[in-house]
Amino acid sequence: MYEVLKYIHDNIDKHLSIENVAKQYGYSKWYFCTKFRDYTKRTFVEYVRHYRVQLASLDILEGKKITDVAMNYGYDSVGGFNKAFLIEYGCLPREYKKRAKTGQLYYERRKLTMYTLSDRCAVLRDEAVNEKRFMNNYCAQWGVYYSLGVAETRGK
Repeated sequence: MYEVLKYIHDNIDKHLSIENVAKQYGYSKWYFCTKFRDYTKRTFVEYVRHYRVQLASLDILEGKKITDVAMNYGYDSVGGFNKAFLIEYGCLPREYKKRAKTGQLYYERRKLTMYTLSDRCAVLRDEAVNEKRFMNNYCAQWGVYYSLGVAETRGK
């Protein structure tokens, strides 16, 4: 199934049909559908639609026109693309773009009003991010406990 998924991802911008993909990998249509659903927990059509709409949403957020994105991912009309997008995200592409823009503006405003970290918080953040200091202390403690354990067992 890995090869099938790789093929789908490589050819997502082309027309993909269950019959052609199953035939290419030597499966009957019905066996392929069963195995594909067992592996991905989605039907072939749901999986392809989900992946196409995910990629399309990224293109929309980059600022590409919705009609161009729809055509690039194999939709014959913007209406079909809108329907698929609505099924996947619960909103139309233009609403999705508007929400993302609103969210980005909110984040930018919020970032401006946030407090800067105090020196103590910056030190704590650096210690949490950099494991090296923690690992050095841990290894040193382990060495001490190991040495004490060896000395204690020899003393008995």
